[in-house]
Amino acid sequence: MVSNIPFSIPEHSLDRDCTTLSRHVLQQLQSFSPDAQDLSAIMSRIALAGKLIARRLSKAGLMADVLGFTGETNVQGESVKKMDVFANEVFISVFKQSGLVCRLASEEMDKPYYIPENCPIGRYTLLYDPIDGSSNVDINLNVGSIFAIRQQ
Repeated sequence: MVSNIPFSIPEHSLDRDCTTLSRHVLQQLQSFSPDAQDLSAIMSRIALAGKLIARRLSKAGLMADVLGFTGETNVQGESVKKMDVFANEVFISVFKQSGLVCRLASEEMDKPYYIPENCPIGRYTLLYDPIDGSSNVDINLNVGSIFAIRQQ
């Protein structure tokens, strides 16, 4: 059955000039100092990690062995969720070959993850919680990643 109600799309939803994090970083990159360029590249890597984690989260209810606990406890005494482990591994793999950071530290690790091959050029340490609010994963509520970037 065809509806007689006219269908309209709000004009702002067709705006193709929206600014994404990646677009903003690329536009600003040329005017940045070398240190700021490194930070921009780190931000782009964090965005990539976020996208990879979001992709896995979007399929969590459809894939076996994604939700629930691992049976381990993190450094804060909290039960570790399977998505916490996956998200932490995503951050490590995204930054391991980047040359941007020398160390990664998260609550999912007992001690910082040291990347010696990055240290001659990577002057930063990334501190992060790969999934802040991971208790919300199993009930399909919002989660996010939080981070801090420290210069060596």
